[in-house]
Amino acid sequence: MDYSQSLSWLYHTIGKGIKLGLNNTTRILDMLGNPHQTYPTVLVGGTNGKGSVSCFLAYILSQAGLKVGLYTSPHLVTVRERISLVEKGIRRIISPPSFSRLLEKVREVVENSSLNPTYFEILTVSSLLYFSWRKVEVGILEVGMGGRLDSTNVVTPLLSIITNVSFDHMRYLGNTLRDIAREKGGIIKENVPLITGAEGEALEVLEDIASRCGSPIFILGRDFRVGKVASYSKDEIRVDVEGLKGRYSLRSSLYGEFQAKNIALAVAGAEILSSTFPKISKRSIIEGIRKTRWPGRMEIVRKKPLIILDGAHNEESIRWLVREIEKWKGKGRKITLIFGVLKDKEAERIINLLFPHVDEIRLTQPATSRAFPLSKLLEKSEKFSEKIRCYPRVKDALLKLPFQNIILVTGSLYLVGEVRRELRKLKGDGYEGI
Repeated sequence: MDYSQSLSWLYHTIGKGIKLGLNNTTRILDMLGNPHQTYPTVLVGGTNGKGSVSCFLAYILSQAGLKVGLYTSPHLVTVRERISLVEKGIRRIISPPSFSRLLEKVREVVENSSLNPTYFEILTVSSLLYFSWRKVEVGILEVGMGGRLDSTNVVTPLLSIITNVSFDHMRYLGNTLRDIAREKGGIIKENVPLITGAEGEALEVLEDIASRCGSPIFILGRDFRVGKVASYSKDEIRVDVEGLKGRYSLRSSLYGEFQAKNIALAVAGAEILSSTFPKISKRSIIEGIRKTRWPGRMEIVRKKPLIILDGAHNEESIRWLVREIEKWKGKGRKITLIFGVLKDKEAERIINLLFPHVDEIRLTQPATSRAFPLSKLLEKSEKFSEKIRCYPRVKDALLKLPFQNIILVTGSLYLVGEVRRELRKLKGDGYEGI
C-alpha cells in the first residue's frame, strides 16, 4: 500500500464507531507476536491534561538519553502525529513510508482473521508494533477514553498516571464522578505505582482500587506539590515544583496556569521512573520541561493579531481557560472567541461558562461529521446573540480579525486543528471531514 491507500483503509474504519473492550487489540497483537511486550511502558489516563503529561514525560526521558515512543490522540493536522519518537529533546512523527508499511502489516493480519477492529484499535496496535520495530527503550501511551476497556490497557506498565477525573464522555463512562473514576481506574495494575491529581470522591475511588491492587499511590497536593506559578516571559511560565525526591524551578512554553499541575505530575512520574532508568536526573527534568512542545494547547500561532489556540472541550478545561481569560481582561484586553464544539460534548454548559467572559463570539463548525451543527449551536447561545456572528466555514471566521483583540480559538481540538492548518498553510491527510 502507498500512503494514500493506507489512509483510505484506515479512515474507512471510522464508521465502526467506538467499541470499548480489549479483545480485538489483544488478539491482533498476539497474531503479530506481542510486540508490546518487548519494551516497558507508561500509561497516562485522566479527563484533562493526559496528552500534555505524556508529552512532558517523553521529553524528560529523552533528555536522559532514552529513545521514547509516544502515542497520543487526537491529532491536529495528520494522523501520523499520533505515533512519534522523542530522542534528545526532539519529537519526530512517523514518516509516510513507515506509516504505510506499518498499516500494511496490520491490515494483512486483520484481513486474515474474523476481527473487525475500530479506527482507534488499529492505531493503538500500529503504535505498539512501530515502537517494537524502532526498538524504543520505553513507550508512553495516552489512554484514549476511560481506561478499563480502552485498547491501550493491554499493557502492564511500569507506572500508571491518572491526571484528574471530571465529566466527559458520560455516554460511555457513566453519569457520576465515581462511575467515571472506576473506568479510569481500570489502568491501575497490581503492584504498579499510581500517580494522580484526582480529588474528592474520584480520588476515594482510585485509592480504593489502588489499595485492592497493592499499588502505591502518590497524590498531587499530598505527596508532591505545585509551588509558585508566574509568567517568565510573554511566551513562558515559571513553575516551582516540590517533587517526591527534590525541588525544581522550571520553565515551560506550554502557557497557562493549568499546565503547572501537568508539569508536577510529569516530574513525579520521572522521579518514580528513575529507579528503572538511573540516567533520569534533575537536569533532564529541567531541560525536558523546557523543551516540550505540544501544539494546540494555549499555543500562540500569531502575534499580530495575537491568536491563541486551545483544545479545551469540557467543563473542567473551560473553567481553567476562563481563569486565563480573566487575567487577560484584567490587563485591559478584549477577547474575540472563535468557537465550535462536537456533538458529544455538553455544549450548553460550556457556552454558559465561557461566553459571558468574552467580547465577541464567532460561532463556526469544524469540518467533521461529529461537529455540533451551527444552527443548533446558535439556538443554545441565544441569550448571547448581541455579540455573536455565525460562520459556516472555519476559514471565514478568520477573516477581518480585530488586531487589538486577543483571538481565542477553542471548544474542540478538531476546530483547533483546522484553524492551525489554515493559518500555517499545512496540508492535512484529506480525510478530515469523515
